[in-house]
Amino acid sequence: MPLAAHAELPAMAMLRREGVSVVTGADHRPRLNIGLLNLMPDVVLAATERQWMRLCSGCEDAVSYVYPFTFDARDRSDSAQAHIARYYDTLSTVKRRGLDLLIVTGANPKSSDITHETFWQPMVDMVAWARQRGCPVVCSCLATHAVVKAFYGIDRVRLAHKCWGVYPHSLLEPHHPLVQDVDTGWHAPHSHMYGVTRQQLEDVGICVLAEGVEAGVYAAVSQNPLEFLFLQGHPEYDANSLLKEFKREVQRFCDDVIPGFPRVPEHCFGDDAIETIAHFRAAVVGAKAKGGPLPDFPEQQLEAHLENVWSTTGHRLFGNLLQLVHRAKCRR
Repeated sequence: MPLAAHAELPAMAMLRREGVSVVTGADHRPRLNIGLLNLMPDVVLAATERQWMRLCSGCEDAVSYVYPFTFDARDRSDSAQAHIARYYDTLSTVKRRGLDLLIVTGANPKSSDITHETFWQPMVDMVAWARQRGCPVVCSCLATHAVVKAFYGIDRVRLAHKCWGVYPHSLLEPHHPLVQDVDTGWHAPHSHMYGVTRQQLEDVGICVLAEGVEAGVYAAVSQNPLEFLFLQGHPEYDANSLLKEFKREVQRFCDDVIPGFPRVPEHCFGDDAIETIAHFRAAVVGAKAKGGPLPDFPEQQLEAHLENVWSTTGHRLFGNLLQLVHRAKCRR
């Protein structure tokens, strides 16, 4: 079943061009109301909408109505504020809609203490609101760390270095309904500086569905699978999401925001791309040392080497969740 284009959100037109089924006008088929709490920074605000809406198109028996919203946007750029004002619901409007599912995106960490993040208290309040109403919550990356801290008392751990790349994973619970028809092994992206471990989650009764030797926990679920789905990996990412993040980190090095050339995302590029990056790195370091003009980032060259090997698994995982949510709604 498709997505419903209930607003003129630019993401809908982009999804149509990708081949995603998007309907306009009145539709009398069963519907799922999905709230998308977008906490991502301005530079990826719109891309994050599109990525999660793509995953929301996977329910076989219902039409998905996705309502993006966020918290206080006054610290965002003028263009982001204008986008939010035009296309996003207010918090009060979202609560009136009667959500069937809430998705909470990740966010850029700004504090070593997650409870000091500006989104902390309003996010905790929103998740508590959903939980009280029996609305399942999908927690992505930093949202996972925040929710397990707030509701299970689990403290995330700072990693020795950022978990950043495309990593292999294995299913630990292959018979769980959320991973029905999901391959027992696959690769998928991670991008986080902090983590929670399988042991921490299992100690409080959370079931780890998938884990990787290098990346750790990919997906986990609460004892009631219609309460929380926790994701440390990123099933929603585009093929070039890590590349664009790498480009932004390189720019921070060029602008002297960070002291060293950033690590390359692991298992993301083949030998030819790694060689291209090595030549680019040498050129950048040399130009900075001489005070000369910096070379352009070889984005197109690198993008030609990328392959999305995780979207099929992500769609199956999310499609299974949407089917469970729809069936639960029909029983109410």
